[in-house]
Amino acid sequence: MMMVTLSTLVTFLGFWCCYQTSHRAELKAAAGVAQWLRQNRVKAQRIGIAGMVAGLMLSMVTFGIGSGIFAYLMILTVVSSLMIILAPLGLMTRRNIAVALVICTILEIAL
Repeated sequence: MMMVTLSTLVTFLGFWCCYQTSHRAELKAAAGVAQWLRQNRVKAQRIGIAGMVAGLMLSMVTFGIGSGIFAYLMILTVVSSLMIILAPLGLMTRRNIAVALVICTILEIAL
């Protein structure tokens, strides 16, 4: 129960950690965790890759090996494209992410 939402959340956090280490992306001023991630790029990349692998494992446990890999690739594609599009616009706030996760959790439980 709630494994898809959990897999999406872990994949999102992993990609976000890797996104914060990017030299090419125009990142806004950071504070707190984002600032620490930018200062410790190697650790942040390891944490991000570990998060993405954990998301892959959760998808594989939920859907099986073949379907899990496919589902993970779809999740990663959606998460990465949304982050690349919405982060520079300032729409990737904690509140927006929390609202989206609550909606996904409710839909997953209801359906």
